[in-house]
Order: sequence, then C-alpha cells, then structure tokens
Amino acid sequence: MKATILYFLFFSLFSYSQDGAPLKLYNAIDSYPDSVLTIALSEVDKQKAPETIADYYYLIALAYNQINDWENSFSFLEKLDSLVDNQPPTTQRQLELAILRSKNYYGLGRLILADQVLSENQSLFKAVDDYKVKAKYLLHKGWLAREQGKHGSALETYLEAQRIIEANNDDRLLAECFSKIAVVYHVIGDYNTAEQYYDKTLKMYQRLGMIQAEARLYNNYGLLYQYQNIPTKAALYFEKSIEMCTENNNIRGVAIANENIGMLWFENLDNNAMALRQYEKSLAIWRETNDIYGQAQTLVNIMYVHNDNKDFKKTIITGNEALIYTLESGAKDVERDLYKELSIAYEGLKQSSEAFSYYKKHTQLKDSLKSLNEFDEIKTISLRLELEKKNLQDSLTMVLQYEQGVAATDATIKQQRFWTGLMSVGSVGLATIVFLLFRNRKQRQKSAEAIEVTNKKLTSKNAEIIDSINYAKHIQSTILPSVEEINSLLNECSILYLPKDIVAGDFYWLTETKTSEGNSKVFFAVADCTGHGVPGAMVSIVCSAALNKAVNELNLFSPAEILEEVTNIVVDAFEKGKNTVNDGMDISLISIEKRKDNTIIVEFSGANNPLWFIRQSNGLIEEKKGTKRPVGRYGLPLNFETSTFTFVPGDSLYLFSDGFPDQFGGPKNKKFKYQTLKVLFEELNPLPTDLQIIKMEETLIQWSGINEQIDDVCVAVIKL
Repeated sequence: MKATILYFLFFSLFSYSQDGAPLKLYNAIDSYPDSVLTIALSEVDKQKAPETIADYYYLIALAYNQINDWENSFSFLEKLDSLVDNQPPTTQRQLELAILRSKNYYGLGRLILADQVLSENQSLFKAVDDYKVKAKYLLHKGWLAREQGKHGSALETYLEAQRIIEANNDDRLLAECFSKIAVVYHVIGDYNTAEQYYDKTLKMYQRLGMIQAEARLYNNYGLLYQYQNIPTKAALYFEKSIEMCTENNNIRGVAIANENIGMLWFENLDNNAMALRQYEKSLAIWRETNDIYGQAQTLVNIMYVHNDNKDFKKTIITGNEALIYTLESGAKDVERDLYKELSIAYEGLKQSSEAFSYYKKHTQLKDSLKSLNEFDEIKTISLRLELEKKNLQDSLTMVLQYEQGVAATDATIKQQRFWTGLMSVGSVGLATIVFLLFRNRKQRQKSAEAIEVTNKKLTSKNAEIIDSINYAKHIQSTILPSVEEINSLLNECSILYLPKDIVAGDFYWLTETKTSEGNSKVFFAVADCTGHGVPGAMVSIVCSAALNKAVNELNLFSPAEILEEVTNIVVDAFEKGKNTVNDGMDISLISIEKRKDNTIIVEFSGANNPLWFIRQSNGLIEEKKGTKRPVGRYGLPLNFETSTFTFVPGDSLYLFSDGFPDQFGGPKNKKFKYQTLKVLFEELNPLPTDLQIIKMEETLIQWSGINEQIDDVCVAVIKL
C-alpha cells in the first residue's frame, strides 16, 4: 500500500528539477521536512542515474538540516561528494552545498568553520544566476557576521539581499530578510525600528503559513520586551515560542527560549535560583545536540548568576569550561563577556593580578569588536536605504537624529578612554574601583510600588482565568469516556492521563459499533492535538466530535478511512472563518473485534503516532509506525494506511502521545526517549494494567525531578 502511494505521488508530480528529484519536494521542504525526508529516503535507492542520486542525496542532507540533525546531513553530503568525484556539480549546486555545509557547522556551534566555508566559496557568488541561491547565501553570511559581533557588516549584507529579493517578488525570502534586519536593530538598541521589522515579518509569516519561523519570531519579541523591562509581556512571548517549538520538535528553539526566560528571571525579576534552573534546561539541550556555541553562551550566562551570588569559585570553574567552547566556536562577543565575568570573580577572591589580566583581555576584545561594529556606519547604511524610500523632510529628520546619536556615542567613547587611561597608570586599588563600576552592567532598578500594583492586577485576573479554565475542564471531561464505559467495552484497560495544565490537548476516545456481519467492533484512540492548555482542549473537542461522526454517523469501519474522513471534517471546520487554521492532531486509532475462535483482530492506523504491542509469547515490544502526516491540513498527498494484526487473550496494546518520551529529567537532564519507554513497558507488562499505570507515573515523577512537565501525557494500556 505504501509503495503504491509513493509511486502515485511521484508520477503525479509533472515538474522535475534539473537533476531529477521532484520540484514539489523541494518546495515542501520548509513546511514538511520530515515527510520530504521519508519520501526521499524511500526513493533514492530506486534511482539509477548518478545525477539523480546526487540530487536526492542533496535533498536528504537538506531535509536533515531542516530538522536539526546536522550529523546525518553531513553524512549524506559525504555520500554526495564520493558520488560526484568524477562529475563536479554545477556552480550553483557548489554554492548550495557550501551554504548547507556552513549551516550544519553553525548548527553545531562552530562559527569559525561555518564562516570559513562561505569565504572559501565566495568567488562562486557572481557566477550564479539563481536569485534564491544568491539571497540565501547573503542571508546566511549576514547571520554569521552578526553572531560574531560584526553588526555593521551583517546589516550591509542583509540590505544587499533585500534588493535582490524585492526585485524578484519573493515574499518568503523577504520575510526571512526582514526578521534578520530586525535582529540587528534589536541588538544595537534601536527597539522601535526592530519592532517595526518584527511586525512586518510576523504578518508575512502568518499569511504564508510559516509556523516554525513564527515560533522563532515570538522568541525575538520576548527579548525585545525584556530589554525594555516589560517582563510579563516578554514571558508570554517566550512561553508561546516554547509551545510552538515543542509542537514542531524544534528543540533548538526550545533551548533558546528557555535560556531567555532564565535571563528574564535574572535581569528583570532578580530571582537567581529560577534563572539557574532555566539555564540548566537550556544547557542540557545544547549538550545533547553537541552545540558548542550554545554551551558557551549558556555557561557565560550561568557565570553572571554565580558572580551575582558572590560564588566566585563557581564562576571561575564555569568560566574555564566556557572558554574552551568559546574559543572553539569563534563567538567573540561571548568571549568578551566571559573575560569580564572572570575579572570580577578574581577580584572578588582578592586575586587582583589575575583580575587585571582578564580585564585587559576584555577591554582589548571590546575595543576590537567596537571597531568592527562601527555603529555609526550601521546608521549610515540604514539611512542610505531609507533615503531611497522617504521624502526629503523625513530624510532630514533622520539625518539630524543620526548626528545626535553620533555626538552621544563620541561622548561615551571619550569617557571610556579617560577611564582606560586611568587604568593604565593607576594602582591595583584604582583598578578595584573600576571593577566595581563595571559591575553595574545593567540598570535593574524597578519601582516596588509599581510591581505591587501589577501583582494585584495579575492576581485578580489570574483568578478569573483559572475559573474559566476549570469550567473548560468540565466541558472537556464530557468527551472522555468514563471508567465504567471503558470497563464494559474492553477486557482490561488503564490510562495515565496527566494534562500539563488544567485542560489538555491530549485526549482518549472510545466507541462501539456493529459491522455489517453483526459483529461488535470497539474503536479506541489516543490523540495529541495541536497545543496544550485551553487552545489544545478546544481543538480536542473538534477532533473528538469528528471521530464520533465518522464512525457513528457515517458508519466507517476501516481506521484509515476514518482518519481520512476526520481530516476532511477537521479541515472544513477550521476553514469556515476568515482565517485559515492549521490545527489538527496526531493519533493512534485501533479497532478491536473478537472472533468466535477466541482470536482477536486488531486494525490500526496512525497519524504520526505508532501502535506498540507485546505478545505474551515473547514479552517484547513490537512496533507499527503511523503515517508520517497529521490529521489536519497537510501539503503532501500521503494517504493513511490500515494494518491488521491477530492477537490472543493476554497480549497487550500500548497507545500514547509524545509527552512521556519527550519529558526532560534524569541525571543528565535529557529526554526520557522512546527506547527507554520501550524498556519500561516490557518490564511492567506482566503486571495488571492498573499497577502498570501507577508504576509509570512514579517513574515519570522520579525522572522529571525539579523539571516542570513540558507537555500533556497520555498512555493507554489494553490487555486483550
């Protein structure tokens, strides 16, 4: 069945790339990288022509990069290299490969290597005609420059990319370009301009359905409001980013947002314990993904907290580890901040010579970066773009603001030079004074009265929200089958159901119907809807109603046909308003039919989620994977499939959402993972299902430790 679907998909795609892989796969890779990867891996071995195989290898490497699996991306790039040794790729493909390799190095936190790859292939840029490749080259080049503290160079590169993109009317690339320009303005403190660019970008992302990009953008909004000391608004955007990144399996995005929440606790809310907790979550992800730049940045953030706690020995220990990653990654701005924190720590331990040594390193690197950044040059570049688009009066106003900014910058530079002069001739005692001044790295003074008023308002509003959510819980409980209903239709079934919030996006579903032969057929499902909390609960009600309609009203019996019909119902329900909604669910759906010969026939179909089962004859987990697509709007024509199994009494079925395996915890603060879950199920299988659930919950609590639950958890165990 799967092969038939894949062939239908490929032979129905009439447009092919130059080398042979379907263009539709390239067009879909930004939105559906997992599905593109599945199809490409299944098709590559069927190809004969070396050019076509090479094209598939590139497509697979690109898809792995999109899902943040940089090691596998490199692996297929190596396969491609060995394949085309005697047939060099075109100039355009060479540049595309250079961009991809650079992005892989960046994903691993190796900024120096990422920059080196682009520099070595810079000569190819002019020889390439494809505007998309040229724009992507410039956008990535600018991003690497910004990450290394070269903000002026980054903005100039972005503006060059913008001219190319606008000349070709490519909204997706233009949205990406605007988001990167916004980051530069954000970093240099021009928050109004940054917000204007973020707003333009958000509208474009939403219009184009770029969900993963939208999730990343919410993180930037959070930082923007944090820097303006609006912590409640910042926290909302960080949480929204985490929620969307978690739904899309973007663990890098989750790590970044967690780290920024840590900064919020430290810099705006003066809670060092909570800051460290968030940083440790982020650091665990960086270590799991072997991202040296991420580890360097997070460790320096942890140094800030240790210094603020006056735990100077911990600062030095952390700093020595961070320095290794910082030098390897080439992140100069992180290195600059690290030296400053080490100087403060050594001064706190009364080791003035070491403190002064690190302070000199800090100031030297700071001055070097300042000459690279040249913020006055950044403004000049920005003005050059704006002068082409605005009238003369607006231009004169901007020039005046620019000159005032330059004057203020000059005054600051003169003051810094004065203090630097004092340091060069002063004694160690004078150095101590300068270090103390340096500790005022951020203005964190807040009005206690304003906070008290805000807290009272928040408390009142929170009570209203909790009441509403509790009522929503009452509504959602009506779609869940009762214990009595479960016991009457299933031989032995127990469910672990732990919403992350009061209400959940996960739900379980049960119904019974009669086949045309008069046999009883029980349908059971565990589903994971888009989001959690109230939004997830709202989607779950729509999806549950769709399941009921497909089985009880339309009399469908095949799980695959049911999921296809549910997809139609859900998509139709979310398209009735003015705005298109891309919500839906992942689900494991089974039907159970007991035959007269005491055998049990189970049919299964899944949307992203699998069915696991254990036959009592061997006690080992076996798995049937679901189709790699959700129930809901989807851009690739993958059909759901029904698989049929024969079981005997005593065999067990396991249906679950991704909340349990994705939960962070354990001694290394990593995910529980599916392999560990398999071992757990095999160990617990001999027990009655109710005891299995108790043991599962105990295991989850012990594993999570101090970590909060990151998603809804739903596990169903059925003993046939």
